[in-house]
Amino acid sequence: MLVEVKQTVRGLRDDVRAVLESANAGEIIRNGFRITLMGSPNAGKSSLLNALAQRDVAIVSERPGTTRDVLEVSLDIDGVPVILSDTAGIRETSDEIELQGIHRARMVGESSDLVLWLEPVNSEMEPVADRPADSVTVLTKADIPHKQTGEGLEISSVSPGGLDELLEYIKERLRTAVAQSGDVLVSRERHRTELIKVLEDLDLFEKECGKDLTLAAEYLRSAGDAIGRLTGRVDVEDLLDVIF
Repeated sequence: MLVEVKQTVRGLRDDVRAVLESANAGEIIRNGFRITLMGSPNAGKSSLLNALAQRDVAIVSERPGTTRDVLEVSLDIDGVPVILSDTAGIRETSDEIELQGIHRARMVGESSDLVLWLEPVNSEMEPVADRPADSVTVLTKADIPHKQTGEGLEISSVSPGGLDELLEYIKERLRTAVAQSGDVLVSRERHRTELIKVLEDLDLFEKECGKDLTLAAEYLRSAGDAIGRLTGRVDVEDLLDVIF
């Protein structure tokens, strides 16, 4: 009997781990997949924001440093909510206001699900040493004659071809992120906390199973209580304890 119980608990523990892995997908579906446009000044970030939003959201200017703060727009791409952020251009500057914008850009980039790093195809600027490690290079202004490098996805505000390819890449990233949810989706932090509690109790049950069956049973009961709070099945005694 004990062997069967341990096997059942191990199966339950594997299921809980799998559900916990969906927590990030649940957060994306609830709060949105965050995409941040970063790169050098005048790289076309605002133009790309407007193109993806299909409306004029950001001011577009040839003057570098036009964007000083983070500008966000909410999109729906293939049924998934997306938060697209336009940020200040990254460069060396002594302007205090621009420095604040650059600092905010880096903070937003660090918390994003996807960073698109924009650079003009003919840029002569030195590469930024501390750009986000997982950022994806997007070469803008591809309609200008240039040497093909193959270092990133090329787009142009004049030709829609590259933009369509970029949009398809974004959709693929969205599909991958949401596909991690599996059959059960964790969309609230409270649910995630309870599942972690279940997992901890099941681990402790297996640890104590060969030592102290009474203590092991207590951990199993605790895991059951946590599952009950998740499913809405709470003992009357537990409810009375909360009320009184």
